[in-house]
Amino acid sequence: MLNNSYGTVLFQTFNITQDDGFFVTLHPDERKLMMDSNSLYAVTVGFFDGVHRGHRHLVECLRRAASDRGLKSMIVTFPESPRQILRPECKVSLLNTPEDKMRRLQGCGVDACQSIHFTPELALMDARSFMSQILYGQLGARCIVLGYDHKFGHDRITDLSTYREIGNEIGIEVIPSEPLIWTGAPVSSTRIKKNLECGYVREATEMLGYKYTISGIVVHGLKNGRKMGFPTANLEPHCNILQIPVNGVYAALAAVRGKTYKSMLNIGFRPTINGDNTKLTIEAHLLDFDQDIYGEELSLSFVDYIRTERRFDSMEQLSVQLADDRERIDSTLSAAL
Repeated sequence: MLNNSYGTVLFQTFNITQDDGFFVTLHPDERKLMMDSNSLYAVTVGFFDGVHRGHRHLVECLRRAASDRGLKSMIVTFPESPRQILRPECKVSLLNTPEDKMRRLQGCGVDACQSIHFTPELALMDARSFMSQILYGQLGARCIVLGYDHKFGHDRITDLSTYREIGNEIGIEVIPSEPLIWTGAPVSSTRIKKNLECGYVREATEMLGYKYTISGIVVHGLKNGRKMGFPTANLEPHCNILQIPVNGVYAALAAVRGKTYKSMLNIGFRPTINGDNTKLTIEAHLLDFDQDIYGEELSLSFVDYIRTERRFDSMEQLSVQLADDRERIDSTLSAAL
């Protein structure tokens, strides 16, 4: 259960198992609270990677639909990316950890947020079975708000009319939602990732509605930055499949020990220091900060892309460039704060 500005949100994680090959049952994780079994819901279903502005637009449509029909509102999502199960050979990158995603979803003002593990059994269900057995039968759904590009079920139905036909037969109203358009195209997780891959941090922030953030633990590095007067915190991310923005230098905000500091962030291979090193590093120089934070939690929120990573002919040239970067970043972050 989570308290937020809207009230209390019921939260539960489920596993899907198949009994005797015929009937699918939801098995609740005993560590989580049960949903209100006496309530009926308007629901929306999706992976919601990033919980971006497009997703929140969909949730607002859900809340209005629920209110108009005297229902409670529910988000149904999955902790695993369906692609990880359906195509395990493909590389998957995420905009949130599962924990951060659930926290953001629960903050959207819905009455309940149900997380269902995307198992092979679930992947084999067709749309009718998922709607009738899971949404209608076990989650109390009487209305579904469909995202503009969302499809569910093993049969991957693409037309709205078929979902409506199924809904009419089992007692679920199916409502489509329109996409949220930004600069001429729908806001989507894929579009945000492509922007991060190109260093378009400001554009990604606009679509997310918040600064893209990577969190992890500070680990020991080579300490060459300290020798040049730019001590850095080397970050080991909590999640190894988070989307990493393109290599380069960034203006970022660093959160540690309950406070936020301006920081100069570098992603890459440190070519001037390490030559042909192939290990990607994420390291941040925190401005006006000189404390030992090894082993501690650090969150880095991207504000702007400053320049590409490149090799310098000497450590002296690198040091001069870092001083210029720090001055520019200090100015950028002062304007952003």
